[in-house]
Amino acid sequence: MQNINRPIVRLRTLDQIMVELKLLDPGSNISKHFVRTLAVSHAIPVVYAGRRRLIDLDGLLSYLQCCSTTVKPEPTEQIGQIRKVQL
Repeated sequence: MQNINRPIVRLRTLDQIMVELKLLDPGSNISKHFVRTLAVSHAIPVVYAGRRRLIDLDGLLSYLQCCSTTVKPEPTEQIGQIRKVQL
């Protein structure tokens, strides 16, 4: 058996994730709904164990770190004005 020095993956349930986030940042405004949405859309690493959804805490933290930049909203279609029709 090989001795591989890999860090242990920190898999947590949604409630445990929220506790860990509050310990890291007591003033955090990240909601359970937001984390659940990221997990369901597979934007963050998730492992299913039966009915239980285990979320990778480090994956969530790296997602929040790299994807926390502001995104410019796309211009919306203007209603009630004449616009060019694509043929």
